[in-house]
Amino acid sequence: MEGWVLEPSDRLRLVRSATRRLGSDLLVSAGGATRPVERLTGSGPELWSAFAAGLSVGEAAARLADRTGAAVATVESQVLEFAEALVRARLAEPVEAG
Repeated sequence: MEGWVLEPSDRLRLVRSATRRLGSDLLVSAGGATRPVERLTGSGPELWSAFAAGLSVGEAAARLADRTGAAVATVESQVLEFAEALVRARLAEPVEAG
């Protein structure tokens, strides 16, 4: 969605896609053979799973911060960026909190 700004309370609806593990990375393709395959690295596969499980952006950030020992505020901004990148790549759609 153009101009959409995600908030920590927002959730993502992942679009129907094919996924495949490649080592610790996750390859994601949505929209058939003509769309590019996105490679999720680092904490990307973990966040993909968190969003698939229905966690909000803030809940996913808190879970990641807890696992890594990082500050939630630092992690939250990075998770927001990642979530917005998923939306831009048309791999997810924002679901407004409410």
